[in-house]
Amino acid sequence: MNSETAFRSGNQALRFADLEVLKNAFLHCESHQVDKFGCISFMGKKYEVGLTFIGCVEEQNMLPH
Repeated sequence: MNSETAFRSGNQALRFADLEVLKNAFLHCESHQVDKFGCISFMGKKYEVGLTFIGCVEEQNMLPH
């Protein structure tokens, strides 16, 4: 029996993944230290995150290219 025949003869219902679970599964995560000016560097650019976060570690989640 080949794999297609085995698949088609199965009696289990198909299960589909939730869209949000799939989106989160392929996110890329990077950690960034907030500098003394309240900024992080991400992909060669500076971004302000606020003075209250100085010294904290910020996580950036994104979809890779």
